Amino acid sequence: ASDLLSTVLLATRAPVLWAPAMNTGMWEHPAVQANLQRLRSYGHAVVDPGEGVLACGEEGAGKLADVAVIAEAIQVHGTPKLDTLLGRRVLITAGPTREDLDPVRTLTNRSTGAMGIELARAFRDVGARVQLVLGGDLPEPWGVETVRVRSAQQMLAACKARWPDSEGFVAAAAVADQRPEAASPEKVKKTDGPETLTLVRTPDILATLAAGRQPEQWVVGFAAESEMHLEHAAEKLARKRLDAILVNDVQAGRGFGAQANTLTPLTAQGPQPVLGPLPKDQLARAVVQWWARCLESGRD
Repeated sequence: ASDLLSTVLLATRAPVLWAPAMNTGMWEHPAVQANLQRLRSYGHAVVDPGEGVLACGEEGAGKLADVAVIAEAIQVHGTPKLDTLLGRRVLITAGPTREDLDPVRTLTNRSTGAMGIELARAFRDVGARVQLVLGGDLPEPWGVETVRVRSAQQMLAACKARWPDSEGFVAAAAVADQRPEAASPEKVKKTDGPETLTLVRTPDILATLAAGRQPEQWVVGFAAESEMHLEHAAEKLARKRLDAILVNDVQAGRGFGAQANTLTPLTAQGPQPVLGPLPKDQLARAVVQWWARCLESGRD
């Protein structure tokens, strides 16, 4: 090593994260890409640069990644891993689904997807290999394989394609329960016909995946309830054959958006200690820690 930085990198046993930034031609050069592959082979992590106008005046790949992305990558590599979840393949759904009435109007709900996205981050941070099926408009989390969907049918298809290779499923999405029997290909005008809408049920994604699971697979659901919370959640737990369900009180709009939230876990053994109230990122980490303990106790 010919300088202080190289000396430190040779001597350290700490995780190393690179966030390179350079001219597009330099970034795309085979020598640079080969060196990055060598660093990855050492166990180093790399946050790829973004695209945009560079300091040299050119436009293209090579721009320093957003600070928020770099901070998220630091969190991923600095979070202690959990042996119970390390390397485990976890499928998560998040966000609302939208059922189109016409090219302008949709049926949907008040969910933003924030809780599911934070759960994806929390499972990712402790070492799980997360696949996220995401509805809504929130940006996808860094380092999580994400597929975007719009309707309940699209979400079901994406989940069914990934479920056989997953070891666990967390159904945090707020799936629209109904869709129009027929969607109009053109915008419906106010004067066009009667104001009557025929609805049909959308597929039950959680029940479908739970019914088709293998013995070693586990399933955690959510229950957004406005009254008789534990009674309704317990019925859903048994009817859909879930391992656990997280009960969310949504009366008067609670639980939606960026606000803090409270969850009550429920298993076959009954209600578990309440998690929260906490901001959703902290609540997601509490859920993951709780579920890891459940999985560990199930092994003993």
